[in-house]
Amino acid sequence: MEAELVALASAAGATLAGLMVTDAWERSKKGIAVLWRRVGPGEPTVVECELDDARERLIRGQNTEQEIVEELTRRVAELLAADPQAKPEVVATAYARGRNYVVGRGSMVINER
Repeated sequence: MEAELVALASAAGATLAGLMVTDAWERSKKGIAVLWRRVGPGEPTVVECELDDARERLIRGQNTEQEIVEELTRRVAELLAADPQAKPEVVATAYARGRNYVVGRGSMVINER
């Protein structure tokens, strides 16, 4: 997988993990589940259950946030590998919580918690 998609999967995984402990989680989970239904590998209902399970493990302290980020990054990378055209929706997910600023040739995201 190209470096840009790996970075995108990582940003989306971190955003999803951060959203797990907010009131916005249910809405966010539904949004990513819609994307999985359309393009993702695996059964969407299973994906929603796995996301809920990851959230519970995070809240209960069974996994660290970094472990959950890595798990979600892997899932998003699988989705992008299955359909690279899903990139715009993943970008929307990755930057759902931050303010985006264009800086020179790249961009900067400031996450607000």
